Amino acid sequence: MTNIVNFDNFHSFRGGAKEEFIRSAVWIAPGGRMVKARIELFAIRPEEGPRIGLEFHVNHDEDGDGRRDSVAIWHDPSSHPF
Repeated sequence: MTNIVNFDNFHSFRGGAKEEFIRSAVWIAPGGRMVKARIELFAIRPEEGPRIGLEFHVNHDEDGDGRRDSVAIWHDPSSHPF
């Protein structure tokens, strides 16, 4: 499942993700924007053993033309674009 939060706090979803399971806020901060998100875990019980995958992609439009020029990725070793 994929939850996407953009710089205007607009959400989009893929793979069965649902809007009711994420809450977020985005605001302008020194040097860029800050994103705060809460994701409700509904498919597992929090207990020792199960693993939860989590990764972050931050797209950057350096020249202001509305298209991604670079991306910073935490965890995804393939660096694949969306």
